[in-house]
Amino acid sequence: NADKTKVNSLIDEIGKLRTESRKEQVNTHLKIRALLTENQKIIFDEHYSGRGGQMGNGYRHNRN
Repeated sequence: NADKTKVNSLIDEIGKLRTESRKEQVNTHLKIRALLTENQKIIFDEHYSGRGGQMGNGYRHNRN
């Protein structure tokens, strides 16, 4: 039998770690974005949209 208190404590800890990780991802995204030109921001944002903040599978836009 599982210790319900221990399981709930581990679930809370996992949630806390995920939250902290996501905050760091967003912070890094904003720092990088601040360095880009307007056109670069569009491309950068397209890579992050719809992917939960994760980069795509190596797909790159070819914009001239």
